[in-house]
Amino acid sequence: MKLPGDPSGLPAGRLEVALREAADRHDEEAFATLIDWILERRPTEAVELLARYLGHTRGIGRRAAHALLRLGESAAPVLRELLESGSPRAQIDAAWALGSLPGEESRRALLAGVSHPAGDQALTDACIDALMEMADPMSLQPLLELAQRDQPPSRLARLCRALGHLGEKEAIPVLMSHLSHADEDVRLRAAEALARLSEASAWPVLFTLLRGSSPVSSELAGTLRALGDLTRSAPLLLGAADESERVRRDTAEALGAIGDVRAVGPLMEVSEDANPWIRGEVAYALGRIADRRGLPCLLRALKDPSDWVRMCAIRGLGLLGDPSTLKHVRPLLEDANPEVRSAARDASEMLELDL
Repeated sequence: MKLPGDPSGLPAGRLEVALREAADRHDEEAFATLIDWILERRPTEAVELLARYLGHTRGIGRRAAHALLRLGESAAPVLRELLESGSPRAQIDAAWALGSLPGEESRRALLAGVSHPAGDQALTDACIDALMEMADPMSLQPLLELAQRDQPPSRLARLCRALGHLGEKEAIPVLMSHLSHADEDVRLRAAEALARLSEASAWPVLFTLLRGSSPVSSELAGTLRALGDLTRSAPLLLGAADESERVRRDTAEALGAIGDVRAVGPLMEVSEDANPWIRGEVAYALGRIADRRGLPCLLRALKDPSDWVRMCAIRGLGLLGDPSTLKHVRPLLEDANPEVRSAARDASEMLELDL
């Protein structure tokens, strides 16, 4: 059936047929057009009609769930009923929608979905995500209890993430107990949650995980950027005398990947470190952050006795993108080291494009 430009001429029965046919052929655009019209002109029929499409293919089911959310609390009873007794896919769509409809009954329904002994793993995960979205402090104790039980790593990681989003300090001891978990994703989500709760012990774990990925994980870098005040953690890690050189080098690399301008000060403080590997990583990180406060350090590093440091400084200046530095880079086209000369050529080309 072809969707007319204006569904207003369709009788109720024919409108339902049009909606079903759009869903069956996975025509999300036509389905959305019909939904919009139904919500505007026949809102009293909408809840029952839309609920039928929860659990359809993902695109159709989520569009129906979105539409039910537009109806607000009036849709909550149907969603709770579907969560309890709908098809497995309908249950997941219902859980997703209930996360945006806070209320005691919805919270209880989601918690029942999480803790049901025979619950499907996908449904359990959907309920945890919905409780995270709901961010109701009353969910804290049940989620804490679940996080202290023996759980599959993927579920435990989800629980840690949800606890962080709830924002309650009471979760800190449980989250800290998972910082040494055998599964990397559990450690990451526990540390992420602790950082959200301003718990400084999380930062070393986050940096350790970040430097352990090759290349540096953009997801982890994004997590740190979203979380963070680097003014406390960066100096601690950059100057970690009791750690290996790698910790300090990789911390500088991580700070460059995160790109947060708050890291510029701590990086500048170690830009003249005795270790050339540290100086080089710091120079490159300052270039990646692209804050002009780091320019004096980069220009100084161009004259460093270490080939590695000079090469990193050149690359950093190329990323910083200030054409006025071209005159400082060009002399290094004659450097004795071929890798330094190559870096100078690349940076010169980048800077010339910015002229």
